[in-house]
Amino acid sequence: MSACDLAIAGAGPAGSTLALALSGLGLRIILIDPRAPGATPIGRRTLALSASSCKIFEALGLWPELLSSASPIEQIHVSEAGHSGMTRLRSGESSRGAFGYTLASDRLEIALQGRLSEAHGVEQLQARVSGFETSSGGVQLSLSGDGPATLQAERVVAADGSESTLRQLAGIPVQRYDYGQIAIAAEVVMGGPQSGIAYERFHREGPVALLPIVSGVGEARFGLVWTATPDEAERLLALPNAAFEAALNARFGGRFPGLKLTAGSRVSFPLSGLKAERLTAPGLLLVANAAQTLHPVAGQGLNLGLRDVAVLADLIAGAVRQGESPGSPTLGQAYEAARKRDRNRIAGSSRGLVQLFGAEPGPVVAGRNLGLHLMTLLPPLRHAFARYGMGLGRRVSRMERGLAP
Repeated sequence: MSACDLAIAGAGPAGSTLALALSGLGLRIILIDPRAPGATPIGRRTLALSASSCKIFEALGLWPELLSSASPIEQIHVSEAGHSGMTRLRSGESSRGAFGYTLASDRLEIALQGRLSEAHGVEQLQARVSGFETSSGGVQLSLSGDGPATLQAERVVAADGSESTLRQLAGIPVQRYDYGQIAIAAEVVMGGPQSGIAYERFHREGPVALLPIVSGVGEARFGLVWTATPDEAERLLALPNAAFEAALNARFGGRFPGLKLTAGSRVSFPLSGLKAERLTAPGLLLVANAAQTLHPVAGQGLNLGLRDVAVLADLIAGAVRQGESPGSPTLGQAYEAARKRDRNRIAGSSRGLVQLFGAEPGPVVAGRNLGLHLMTLLPPLRHAFARYGMGLGRRVSRMERGLAP
């Protein structure tokens, strides 16, 4: 049987970031993932990193490397199809710089893997977790793979995604939300220089967003996330490129007549959400999608998960420096309490936006448009909305200030 201080299941952005954040503390950390370490990233999505997430990667020393492939979000244009309400948020109205940055998911994975290969005290193990038992010595994991059949850990962190095996083995119940929508993701280009503007347009069948990404000279490149009903998504995916481009331009009210799909196929995935009823079980802590999975309407899912990681890294680092074990029961209690308000606020507001912009009664439509007009007219309201998107407006962890935990 192999043993470690901390086992992390899942080597995605959340699990990898946590392992790196804790790698200098003298702990033995085992990062478990079915994929081989350094495997070629699967797929490519456009990620929207909030200002606080950028600071987390700065704390790891990764931000200079990521910045070379990132594109700043300096303006956010929000509108609703068929109505006059709209607002434009400008980062220049505050002293905090860009709202955030966009980054291709494969660039983030490559950067994290490169750093993990050099991280002190972190071992990567290609395996699947198949069993979970607690004992006086901590947690025993049963593994299937080429390595050890069992692993003893003082504490286990589940960063293994929405259908977390560990969360299910620990019997932590979840609330599930079926949005009845499909997301279509692609990359598109337009003529002209990149403007740093992100566009989100709401429609009764779901929002559509264009996120600016690093582009060549003379073109503006965007990551597209188009949310639609299953029937509409099936129709859109079957369209030839030219017809799809025309439909997308029409969805934005004819704003982008020169829009073109880049090479590569459109991909789609069903949208559902969940929220674990608690973040802890004996010997186990949940982070990121294992704890909550959000609708992409406001681009907050990854950012909320990284804040889980940053807070947990602070707590584990503080416990270790005080001579405590990562398995201390008080650490789990502190983590649950520290994450309650932020996750309730973001998960609730994400669901609320989906419901608000999917409702059709006249008073609701009028209220939505009034809200967008008021944000245009009232700078304090715009600033409050912007701070929400940047992950600010609350007590932040050390990593969200760019500091090591």
